[in-house]
Amino acid sequence: MKILIISNMLSLWSGGHTRNIFQLAKALRKLGHNIEFFVHRISDPEIDDTGFVIHKSGLPKYNILSFSRAAEQFVRYNSNQFDVIHCNGGSSYSVMGIPLGKRPPAVLHLRAANYRNSLAIFHDDLLRYYPRYLKQGIGAYFEWYFDKISISGADHVFCNSRETLEAVALKVGMRNKMSVLHNGMESLNIPYNEDSTTDLTVGYFARFFLQKGWLYFFAIAKEILRINPKMKILIAGKGELEWFVKKQIRSLSIENNFTFVGGIDSEAKKQEFFRNISLFLCPTAPGTTSLEALSYGVPVLVAKRSKDVTDGLDLEFFVNTGDVRQLIDATPLQVATENFQFHEELQNRGNVSNDVNEIEREYLWGAIARKCAAKYEYIINVKN
Repeated sequence: MKILIISNMLSLWSGGHTRNIFQLAKALRKLGHNIEFFVHRISDPEIDDTGFVIHKSGLPKYNILSFSRAAEQFVRYNSNQFDVIHCNGGSSYSVMGIPLGKRPPAVLHLRAANYRNSLAIFHDDLLRYYPRYLKQGIGAYFEWYFDKISISGADHVFCNSRETLEAVALKVGMRNKMSVLHNGMESLNIPYNEDSTTDLTVGYFARFFLQKGWLYFFAIAKEILRINPKMKILIAGKGELEWFVKKQIRSLSIENNFTFVGGIDSEAKKQEFFRNISLFLCPTAPGTTSLEALSYGVPVLVAKRSKDVTDGLDLEFFVNTGDVRQLIDATPLQVATENFQFHEELQNRGNVSNDVNEIEREYLWGAIARKCAAKYEYIINVKN
């Protein structure tokens, strides 16, 4: 099949939805499909060297209205060149308005329900320090309006988790044309290198921005270090609030236990980060970085609060294998206590999942690409 993927951006190392769509495209290409992109920009120059045909919008500045119109014009002019269109989010909503017959069948890929993203921003503890980010919450709410237009016009809708599917179906119905297509792991790296850390080192890897649970994480870290002052905490990430994150750590007088490694912009840096932690602590809904931790044999402790309503990935399989522990609305002390109990259990059994075959079957990009391609074929046959 020849597939056009429309995404506002492509990235290798940052941004969950723009990184995951590129990984899916690589997996589809390995299956023999011909992939082209229509994007506003790419965030990593290395993408230009991956052999994909990438059409750029040519817009001087991104906004959802202009990008959507540019994508629509591109599809109208080139519609007979593609078998299916894969829209990464609602930023190309105008494409869904083209009548079927004047465009190929089109799928919409939702990484979250944007109305829930909006609520998560409004409820974020950081907002009281940075009220200017209210505009981000308002923006997410308006993006939900464009998502609804896209859902209505799409021939099928992929959601990245059951949580996202249920949240979307609750508001718009149309459950019969929705299915779950997980985010995945590029490769399975467990069991990990023999020289990986045996020290008690907690790690977290996320952008320094809202919706990442940073203030909750600091409160948990303070309790962890009160119980064990020798515990080390490794942080990876970048973003405009990095200085504020570091200021908060200094204000809690726990900076000596923290190590910042900066942004992850290469496979070597990612491997080094995960090799040096014994547990990944996620203080919000689990996302791509939690899956990456699991791919390196690093267990994950998820501590999510009800007010942090960002949609999370489906990790029940890993909960059942003992690689993930999930807490909801736990106090920082409860999370810290669970951290040490989890560490103790893991030291007794090791960090490797009990069912590698199931992981390969359900969570690697190759398996996910096969499911995606099967759905493409189905809607092509139905619509034609």
